[in-house]
Parts: sequence; C-alpha cells; structure tokens
Amino acid sequence: MCIACRVVQAQSSLLRLTKLPGGEVRLDPERKLGGRGAYLCPKVACWEAALKRRRVEHALRLATLGPEDDLRLRQLILELTGNQN
Repeated sequence: MCIACRVVQAQSSLLRLTKLPGGEVRLDPERKLGGRGAYLCPKVACWEAALKRRRVEHALRLATLGPEDDLRLRQLILELTGNQN
C-alpha cells in the first residue's frame, strides 16, 4: 500500500524507501536492504504528498527527516517529474 494515497497495489509496482540502522533514508529499488521500509507509488503527486504530510517520517518511525534525506528524496521527485508529465 502506498503511504501517500493509501491505494493497495502489488509491492512490485511500488517504490520502497528504507530507514537504515544508522537512521539514513534510502531508496531501495531491489527491496533487499534491511531496516524499516515504506512503499510509495511511482507518481510525483504521491511523493510530494508523502513529504508534505510527513508520512515518510511516520511510516519509518522518524522524529524528523534529516536535511540530507529530505534533499535526496526531493531530487528523486525531480527525476520522476522528468520521466512523467
């Protein structure tokens, strides 16, 4: 299920974010990294909503998203925007 739009989909169609043991948040395209995970649709609107509504922090049990992680996720949004109109 996407943490932003709450639509139930196959996990293979969603993108996985992982909180690594050190607290860093990373995209996990192969779904093999350890740590707590959260799933998002590959839609820009879902990524923007997840960041705006702090759903990433909630799903990954973070107090706040670190500035490096926030920047990295926003760059991923820009990459998705380049691929979708």
